[in-house]
Amino acid sequence: MPQGYGHYIENVGSEDVELVLALNNGSYESISITAWMAATPGQVLATNFGVPEKTFAAFPKRETMMPE
Repeated sequence: MPQGYGHYIENVGSEDVELVLALNNGSYESISITAWMAATPGQVLATNFGVPEKTFAAFPKRETMMPE
């Protein structure tokens, strides 16, 4: 998976999962949801959110501030 792509881990079994997470950098960096959505292909967003790809056609194509 390319660095910076949104992802998640899903336990599809019936037993508890033990997970070891290793990062390749000692510095934690966060990414805003607007930046992630702007950089993520519509097909990936559609798959992750379970909606048609056209749902995201009008979304910003760069990071934006959400109105208060």
